[in-house]
Amino acid sequence: MSINRWKIPTEIEKITAEQATATQEAIKAELDCIDSVIDDVDKKLRRAREVSNSQDISTLEEMKRVAYGKSVLIESDVKGIQEYRVTQVAGSYANTKHGVSTSLSPIGTLCRQAYIGLSGKSKLLGNYEVLEIRTFERFKGHVAADNLRNFQTMVRSSFSGKYSNDIDEYHTQDLKKTVLMWSNNIAGNELTCPEDDLDIEETTQGDITWGVSEFGGWDEDDAIDDIILDEPENISEPIELKDEYFGLSSNFYLNPTREQYKIMSNTLDTGPMLVEGIAGSGKTCAALGRAKTLVDLSKVVPDESDEYEATDFFDQESSVGIVRTGELVQYLKQTCNELGLSHLPIIEYDELRSRLQLARELEQRSKTDNSPKYALSVDLSENDESETTMSWLESFDKVLFDLLLTKVDKVVDQLTFDTNKFEPSESVSTLLLSTLTDKLKLKLQTNIAQWKTSRVHSHFACEDLIPQLYQLMRVTVADTVDRSGFWYSIKDDEPEFTTSLSNLFGAYRSHKHLFLDKQERTCFQLSSQQDLSTFVEKCELVELSIQDVPGQIELNTPFDDLWDKVSEEDTQYLIGKSSNGALFKGKLVDVEQLSFLRSERRLFVLQGLSSRVRPFERPSPYTATITPTSKGGKPTSFSNFLRSRLIPRLFNHWHIADLYRDALLFGDKGWGSKNSDALNRLIGRKLNTHDIDVLLAMSHIIGAKDNEEYGSIPTRWHTTQYYRSVFVDEVQDFTEIQVFIMGRQASPEYDAVTMVGDMHQQLSGRQAKDLDACFPYRKLSKHLLVENKRQEFNATLGSISQIFRRFIQGDIRLSDSLEQVKMHLDNIRSSDGYTFSNLGFESAHDAILDVIRTQPQTRTIAVLTPNLNLAKTLEENLREGLKSVFRESYVSETVQLNKKYQIHFSSPEHIKGLEFDTVILAGLEEVEWTKKDKVNGVYVALSRPRKELHVVSLIERLPTPVARLLSAELSMDEVFLGREASSFE
Repeated sequence: MSINRWKIPTEIEKITAEQATATQEAIKAELDCIDSVIDDVDKKLRRAREVSNSQDISTLEEMKRVAYGKSVLIESDVKGIQEYRVTQVAGSYANTKHGVSTSLSPIGTLCRQAYIGLSGKSKLLGNYEVLEIRTFERFKGHVAADNLRNFQTMVRSSFSGKYSNDIDEYHTQDLKKTVLMWSNNIAGNELTCPEDDLDIEETTQGDITWGVSEFGGWDEDDAIDDIILDEPENISEPIELKDEYFGLSSNFYLNPTREQYKIMSNTLDTGPMLVEGIAGSGKTCAALGRAKTLVDLSKVVPDESDEYEATDFFDQESSVGIVRTGELVQYLKQTCNELGLSHLPIIEYDELRSRLQLARELEQRSKTDNSPKYALSVDLSENDESETTMSWLESFDKVLFDLLLTKVDKVVDQLTFDTNKFEPSESVSTLLLSTLTDKLKLKLQTNIAQWKTSRVHSHFACEDLIPQLYQLMRVTVADTVDRSGFWYSIKDDEPEFTTSLSNLFGAYRSHKHLFLDKQERTCFQLSSQQDLSTFVEKCELVELSIQDVPGQIELNTPFDDLWDKVSEEDTQYLIGKSSNGALFKGKLVDVEQLSFLRSERRLFVLQGLSSRVRPFERPSPYTATITPTSKGGKPTSFSNFLRSRLIPRLFNHWHIADLYRDALLFGDKGWGSKNSDALNRLIGRKLNTHDIDVLLAMSHIIGAKDNEEYGSIPTRWHTTQYYRSVFVDEVQDFTEIQVFIMGRQASPEYDAVTMVGDMHQQLSGRQAKDLDACFPYRKLSKHLLVENKRQEFNATLGSISQIFRRFIQGDIRLSDSLEQVKMHLDNIRSSDGYTFSNLGFESAHDAILDVIRTQPQTRTIAVLTPNLNLAKTLEENLREGLKSVFRESYVSETVQLNKKYQIHFSSPEHIKGLEFDTVILAGLEEVEWTKKDKVNGVYVALSRPRKELHVVSLIERLPTPVARLLSAELSMDEVFLGREASSFE
């Protein structure tokens, strides 16, 4: 399949009359449609403002700004040939007259996926096929308001013939101006379009519904009105397409590639996602499209779409985009504005790190004078690459687990009651309190040992260690100190415990205790045969009678019979007489009566007639008051004393930086920490940024994830507020530990983390090598984009970056067929928009000025060198020369987007993720070609331009493969023999 492209109307003489007529009709149809849509929106806006419907106002104002971005001509069994249009606006807008629908509605979903030749079957259309597609760009900037009823660009695409697979594309800029140019009979074309013939259909307002069931065609014979046009202009020069802002066009959202659409429309339970791809493949576009889809799910009508699930979980203000450098913040913010995501925060990683650093109290500032214990070290060691990896974090985790358990064991071992330091209340003895302390310690040791064995399946040994230890301590203490049940004494000062009231009654009965009512002290409470037996035995009764019943009860009767006999009577009292003539009274009660007396605290027990009467229950010894013997000591409860020896002594005194230092000292040789520069820094109370990343990652691993449940744990061990979704751009520029930290900022409910990157654009050895390891909790789904969208309109530029990546960087996933390689080599030889000048860095000035002199003023231009020092030197030498051609320049580590039309002098690491119309690449002979990250930097530079690339370098000092590529001398055999950058000498 080949694509034939023409600029309309400047190249109209190159196409047939039939093609020109079809394009002219398409332009008329779209001007008619946009006019109708704007009228419709204005009408609804007035109505929404009258009733102060803020949600509709917001949707309609955005609709007025962006209109629609794609028209699709479909032939179907059910509806014949129909035109449908899709807008990126989220909401319930639809226009039945012109088939305009929102992107997540059924018809919008179909339109977004549509490409020439797409066929299928749907409920709405039956069997269908896509015949034609038109895509649009709206005017931006200060001219946007004057062009609400116009489009800046339209690309009309269709098959070149009925039986052909080739596609014709007609690129039109400024539809109304194009109509004027046609009317002036540009370039002698016979297809004139006088004003009398430029009638466009008068619009009527269609019903406004969601869905597509109401979509239909319109009557071709509708009345028409004339377009009011300015005076015709005769424009003979080609139109230079330009952007009014420095960012990504929103056009991609409605016109994704098939792979991009898969990424944007992933299901809610997808989890973390990596979008990898070559430079210019639309990785960031796809990821931002996914972010927009998630946010827009709140606008989906439930059960309306088969593809999207409605949810209001994803809120753009509660989501975040994270980038490595400030260069990308404004760039992506402008893109988000275009997508209707103006409230989605875009922040640098350093900002996230600072916020987390403050929350985790890494500096350990003194509460008295706010002085930090640890200082910031700005130096990054040459040997610290290992300290940025997940492998390092996992090693730290294992050592820290052993260290923390050692600290826990020490605290538990020191859980003693010092009898010399406290005076217990009279109700308990020091011996008893020491015994209870020992029981708690033993139970803690047992529970901790069981807890350790249950953690074998954790991703990290320290996973949730603090909240789990807290819970274990709390439960153990509660089960020992605060457990629900009953304390009692069979013997004086020997408290016992049971959790069952029936067990407590049973214990007293088994030890021959009698029950008494505090308000009826001369009468024993008898509720069972056993109580009767104890009554007779303890009182040494020789006679027993029932009150108000004549006669005596035979005491040598078996007690079960005796109990039955006395229970049958109506009376409640028994009268007994002992051998010494003393009288005793017993009262027959049921079990409920004893329970009632206990609840009223009236129930007492008596072991023997000579014993003292004691309460049925005794207070918990853990509530006993103990008073420090030291001067001024304040009394406290024994239970508070025990608690103060546990949780506060653990978590309140733990600080992650101190723990890291101790772990580095504690670790064995297998970790390599003894020789680590980190150890020297921590001992010297300094932290560099890599140390901070390690500490933040480990703090999250061991800390509490639920702030409410673990309120007594210091706040530094609580996770900060989760984001609803997280977007990470240029992920290859982050370390593995940084990727882990960013991934853990997303709410675990969905783990909606979307990362974009390209490992062949890594510019530092410290950056991530194994992204899968950064997501230990959930599998990382991956997508690879290989279609170069940035340079698709310049075959030469796309082929240079493609062959460089395959031939020099060794990415054999690309261009793996002879046909593809031949096509790329032919494109490079055509030198369309590409030049190579064999000049050294010191001799390149005039050549660079000549290139800049020929560039239109509307183009963005970057002059790139292998490092920033060379860029500074070059800018100083060219500054005056640039002024002579009315150009300003600057050099900075940060590309300043407000200086869009100045000449940007920079180096690859500072323009990552950006794109320019024209790139001039100078000084390649200074590249260290044996270093992979330096070779990657060259690829970054080669892949930035959209329209022109100019390389200025001394060919004799370039590696032969690079020299032959850039001078367009490569052969197919050389490419397929292959060579990696690491083998360059």
